[in-house]
Amino acid sequence: MHPFFSPSPHIHIASYLLVMSLAFTVSIFYFYKRALKLNLPAKVSTDISLVLMIGAFIGARFFHVIFEYPQYYWDHPLEVFKFYNGGFVFYGGLIGGTIASYIYIRYKKQNFTNWLDGFSLVLPVGYMIGRF
Repeated sequence: MHPFFSPSPHIHIASYLLVMSLAFTVSIFYFYKRALKLNLPAKVSTDISLVLMIGAFIGARFFHVIFEYPQYYWDHPLEVFKFYNGGFVFYGGLIGGTIASYIYIRYKKQNFTNWLDGFSLVLPVGYMIGRF
């Protein structure tokens, strides 16, 4: 993948962030539709989407730092916050997003297994777009 998408000579967009933004956007809309179809609260579905996105972001970055390049980040601790340079791990995002959404769903006193039905078809679609 080319690291940057340049629609003009003065505009450079990180292609990874562009694809991830597209994957999250499509997934959020699809998740909202699935929640309506499964008679789950629509407002809670959009809130879960935001919580899940934040949890996935933190988890993906955390797993990259801890499991892929721990010595580099130990020597350069401020580099941890330079997420725009890349460095995310899928399974870290999956774990972080799952934990964050579980905590939020329990906080809202909802049944987690009902929401898993909503997630079940959305995750593969988002992953497919992300692999694009």
